[in-house]
Amino acid sequence: MNANLPATDEHAELLKQYRRWKSLDWRPSLVLVIAGYSVFYGLGLVLSAGLAPTGHCLLPAVGFALAAVMVLGRKALAGIWLGHWGGLLLSWGLLGGESPWPSGITDASFVTLQAWAGHALLHRSLVWPAMLREPGQVFRLVGLGAVSALVHPTLSAAQQWMAGPSAWRSAMWAAYGDQALAGAMAIVLISPALIFWSLSGAHYRTRKFGLSAIVIAGMAVSMAAGQLVLSAEVELVRQRLSESNERIHHALQNDLRSHEEALHALAAAIANSPGVESADFARLTKPLLALAENLYALSWNPVIHAHERAGFETYLGQQAERQPATITERNAEGALVQAAYRNVHVAVQAIEPRAQNQAALGFDIYSDAVRRQAIEDALRTRRTSVTQRIRLVQDNTASWALLALDPVLQHHGVQPDGTSWQGIKGFATAVIQMESLIQAVVQPQKFRPTHDAAAAEIALQAYRFTDLSAPEAAQVLWSSDWPADTTEQTATSGWLAPLATPKLPNPSVYQFAFMGNRYQLQAQPLATFWTHSLSGQPHLVFSVCLLLTSVLSVLFLLTSGQQDQLRHEVLERTIELEQSQMVLQDAMQHYRQNLEQLTAIIDQTPVGYMAFDAQDQWVLANKASERLLGGSWAEQRPALSAVLQHMEARLSMTGLGDFSFSQWISQELAHHNPSCRLHRAKLQSEDGLSRSVDIEFIHYEHGPIRKVMLLVDVTQDEQLEHSKSQFIASAAHEIRTPLTSILGYSELLLARPDTAPALRHDMLSQITQHSRQIQELITKLLSVAELELNGAACLKRVDTEMLDWAQQVCASFKVPVHRMPPTWSAQVPAVNGTVDRRKLQRAVHELLSNAYLFSPPDSEVRVELLKGQLKSGAAAVELRVSNEGAGMTEPQLARAKERFYRVDQSGEHPGFGLGLTLADMIVGLHHGELRLQSQPGQGLTASLLIPL
Repeated sequence: MNANLPATDEHAELLKQYRRWKSLDWRPSLVLVIAGYSVFYGLGLVLSAGLAPTGHCLLPAVGFALAAVMVLGRKALAGIWLGHWGGLLLSWGLLGGESPWPSGITDASFVTLQAWAGHALLHRSLVWPAMLREPGQVFRLVGLGAVSALVHPTLSAAQQWMAGPSAWRSAMWAAYGDQALAGAMAIVLISPALIFWSLSGAHYRTRKFGLSAIVIAGMAVSMAAGQLVLSAEVELVRQRLSESNERIHHALQNDLRSHEEALHALAAAIANSPGVESADFARLTKPLLALAENLYALSWNPVIHAHERAGFETYLGQQAERQPATITERNAEGALVQAAYRNVHVAVQAIEPRAQNQAALGFDIYSDAVRRQAIEDALRTRRTSVTQRIRLVQDNTASWALLALDPVLQHHGVQPDGTSWQGIKGFATAVIQMESLIQAVVQPQKFRPTHDAAAAEIALQAYRFTDLSAPEAAQVLWSSDWPADTTEQTATSGWLAPLATPKLPNPSVYQFAFMGNRYQLQAQPLATFWTHSLSGQPHLVFSVCLLLTSVLSVLFLLTSGQQDQLRHEVLERTIELEQSQMVLQDAMQHYRQNLEQLTAIIDQTPVGYMAFDAQDQWVLANKASERLLGGSWAEQRPALSAVLQHMEARLSMTGLGDFSFSQWISQELAHHNPSCRLHRAKLQSEDGLSRSVDIEFIHYEHGPIRKVMLLVDVTQDEQLEHSKSQFIASAAHEIRTPLTSILGYSELLLARPDTAPALRHDMLSQITQHSRQIQELITKLLSVAELELNGAACLKRVDTEMLDWAQQVCASFKVPVHRMPPTWSAQVPAVNGTVDRRKLQRAVHELLSNAYLFSPPDSEVRVELLKGQLKSGAAAVELRVSNEGAGMTEPQLARAKERFYRVDQSGEHPGFGLGLTLADMIVGLHHGELRLQSQPGQGLTASLLIPL
């Protein structure tokens, strides 16, 4: 106690209470300190569980230790040492981890020394903390408390240095970056509040409750904020883990599917081939091996009967360039020897890639028990069969893989040995190294932490791939970091452990069906999953909130005087008024913005909208209503009656009986109908065009707007319905005619099997021709659908020399029979453009097809390549196609690009009306233009303008 303390009544009472605490016996002092220290240590565990390292667990306890020494003196030191031991035991029991013995002895000693050092600094240079009303006193408390908080971390760092200099850097960070900060905050947060609670009297009530409220609220907010960030990060990590596992699942599923498709494609190709040569097999399997990147090999294994063996071995010698060429099998020692003579052999005739599988040529897979079982399963089911993991036939290496055998059907009889090989030509075989396949899929997509690049290679999750169809001992095909004990793992134990470490995510299990076998992929997080998956953000948020609470406590000590308190209240009131004013201004601004936005939405909507008040006076009309009815309603502000008269002069409608439009509305309102509708009324617009509109009149009983009229332009809907009807009619006609021919010729061929070959060939030609007509129509429909669905994403642009390309396109066009090829001329030098060559060629062919279709047989079709310019002014190359046909009128030109529109309604010329539509869509995706020029009787000129 400072000897210069002024002798006032308040100070005298303070001195009396101080001496009473000092005179307390050591036994109750010891019990009080041990109990209090243990309680505050446990409070620190709950506060920082899962959010902060050990230093923050000490935060409340360190503050209690300093306050106890300042109030009780040296008698509190033994209680602090024993209380710290109790806290360590409490932590061990609740959270688990390493035993506190013997490191807890030195740690308790360091905490005790720190408390005594803080007391020594503060006791001689600072007035009793209850008198902290001067700024200098407050800053001395904060500064000296922070200095004393360095004692424990300094001693701990020195101990780590003595134990091993290699751990010095991490020890320094843990000591000064965590423990020192925690100790300094403890001095500011806990010590003053506890000292205030050791005193009684009205002088300290405001500070006692106010500072305690700040400390409790700050710690609660710190814990809540930290836990909130932790929960969000845990949920994000779980989501990333789930997405990672799903990506692996889908990638693995796609890889297995591609292997299966490659094998089926090989079997189908061989089934349709009269013979399989090595060169043909290499060309056949090259794209399949590229499709299934992780496929080890593909082979063809024909069924060879006893009388065919000699011929096969002769063929094998020619292909394999190996003498003597013979069918081989493995003996008991695993070496390749000449196969014994059997009724049936299933030998390898061709295999790719051939370099590392040369030894497999001629190997009789039917001689091996495992392979034989798969072959017999395939013979029985006539479906693909898969072996278990077996050793491959190679020259210098011993590799293991699965064999998938797909039977290739071809008629044979029943063999003398009684085994049915009927319909089996051989087996297309895929060699699949599952471990390589799984590793290639899983390894690049393993779950990795994103916040720490150094920890990216640390295994956070174990993976295992098993064959559920195999015996239990041989089920595991591949595993990565899979633990020996697969029971649920936790990083810590104890009933408070879930607060310190989140529960490990549940293992993920995915099952696959592959060629008749069942496989399973398991992904299980390891015990150290959360150690490396979580960042330091929860700890940072927790620390920042506590630091803010410490700053707030210091501010409270500085402003706890009566005058400062009054000034603080006035400031708070002023801030509240300013915030209320800002809230009101924001609300008004929000209201104005909403009103402007609503007005803009109504004005931009395609539905005509007109509103009238209770006196039938105009209130609001949007642009759509002005466009449909004509006039500027905002300037005229007409009454409802004037608007109705204006509409009656333009409307043509049915269904109103003897009433006019205005009389009909009046009658509906007189019957208290809240709304009335008129469908498909014909409205004559100012541009002379007739539009179909749906009119709805709505009446409201209350509000500033009483009557609303809605005008919906349904002209395009009617046109679409007409186009659909026209399409259905055209489709029925265009498909029925060739289909009728196909059916007729087919039935005739079935009815007359003895038809002459020449006549049969002619009929089949007709069937083929009409089938291609139907195919062409369907292809056009699919092309329009693809362009409409995918847009520019379906384009495959390449840099193209346009002059050379245009000549190639014209040359590739198939000119109708008895017609001359198009005349070609070019008036541009060589220029380059970035285009989709295939799709743009399709557009040009559509223009050429129309040019020939709608022109006389002896007329000329011209193709020109010119310099052009888009409407935007950009440079372009123009490809112009002209004919000498009947041409088009202006209305026909306006609708020529419409889908399903056909100028020729007689049905004389086949088609769906999609050619110009398709060409327009393709050139539009290239940001170009399709221009049509025509006069009746003067032909049609169609120009594709492609930007350069």
